[in-house]
Amino acid sequence: MKNNLNDLIKNSVKSPKTSINNHVKTQADILVENADKALGIDRIAGKNKREISVTNQTFSVTQIEVDIINTTIKKFLQRGEVVSKSEIIRISLQLIRSLNNEDLMNSLDLIERKSKNGW
Repeated sequence: MKNNLNDLIKNSVKSPKTSINNHVKTQADILVENADKALGIDRIAGKNKREISVTNQTFSVTQIEVDIINTTIKKFLQRGEVVSKSEIIRISLQLIRSLNNEDLMNSLDLIERKSKNGW
């Protein structure tokens, strides 16, 4: 019995289903799926209906805004969804896009704006 248990453990560790790389890929797949859902993209047979080009951007936010992003990520996690900071920003942009002009202009009051001489 002991040999069988040892063999079972050895095989399970070697099994591709339990490898760390597969787990990471699975998490990456979840992140892509969530991003696709947020953008309304359907994947068919491994190909996008619509091709998306992603670029890396650098920008500054306040610590309060970082806290808001992290709190939002935790809310998604509590509901069983894994999301990234990038996805939170992308969702926010989609929500901004849905604002009418008056609400868009009023939204400037929600943030501390950077002056010409810095914050």
